[in-house]
Amino acid sequence: MPGASGALTRGAHPYGVQPLGNLISHDAAQEARSTRETSLGALAVLPDAILLDVLGHLDAASLGRASRVSRFFYVLAHHDELWRTLVLADSERLSFVRTWKETYIAQHFPRALVEHRPLRMAGVFSD
Repeated sequence: MPGASGALTRGAHPYGVQPLGNLISHDAAQEARSTRETSLGALAVLPDAILLDVLGHLDAASLGRASRVSRFFYVLAHHDELWRTLVLADSERLSFVRTWKETYIAQHFPRALVEHRPLRMAGVFSD
């Protein structure tokens, strides 16, 4: 979990996503179902991998808009692999900055002062 400096504690997910194995407890399972259903609606039946595949077809602006849809989409749209694909697709020289999203922003908006501080989302479970 982020400390005062914004650094992550080893093993903590930056967005507070918990492993699916934590759904053993009844309370956690109820919370996760509720968050997933309210955040994804009819798309809740799709596995995370399929949702990430769909998001992988979006450009950066569309990913940014998708991250504002719901808690679950916020987490999915910040998936580092999506941003890595965008960086590598149009990058001639690479200067990595903390995350692939920050690298993308630094390459496309060099004057922007960006330090992404993830919001922790309660009730989101994924593998």
